[in-house]
Amino acid sequence: MFGIHFVDPIMPGTRMVRLGRQELDVWLGEPDNFVLAVLRDIYSCDSEVARWLNTPRLEFGGQTAVDLISAGRKAEVEVALIQEWNTR
Repeated sequence: MFGIHFVDPIMPGTRMVRLGRQELDVWLGEPDNFVLAVLRDIYSCDSEVARWLNTPRLEFGGQTAVDLISAGRKAEVEVALIQEWNTR
């Protein structure tokens, strides 16, 4: 598993995976990966990207984007990101 697990001070009781820029690129695939490109467009720093990836979401059935991507369900994450990007 990539990164270092830590407890998010903003969301007590949650565990997050801290990934550096290079680890995000490797974990999500190609450096021009759509998920990563959209997240970096929406959020200004990697800690916000990591928080989004590690936050359980209703649209993911209470799972995180990390869970879905790890399970090969990246398309569901892409749909959610497109919706979020379009609302900004």
